[in-house]
Amino acid sequence: MEEYIQLFFMQTTGFSPTDYLDAQRLRSRLREQTAAALREVDLIALPTTNCTAPPVTEREMRQGFVDPAALRAISRYSYLGNLTGIPVLLHGCYITG
Repeated sequence: MEEYIQLFFMQTTGFSPTDYLDAQRLRSRLREQTAAALREVDLIALPTTNCTAPPVTEREMRQGFVDPAALRAISRYSYLGNLTGIPVLLHGCYITG
């Protein structure tokens, strides 16, 4: 089994059936709220990310990048589309000096 699949299974073992059901309930509420918002507007515009991509080492390139805080920051605004199933267009344009 590939390492990234093993990592996925290791991360999900901490979730109970109750956690899963709570997450599905939250997802349903988010879908309802998003649908209600989209009845009022045609577009919800959010930034793609709130930071630039963190540096990745050679080891991380080979074995996978696993920095939970950095991954949360990078993907912070993309969850709405993933959770609700609405179409999402991401366009990065963050520039650093």
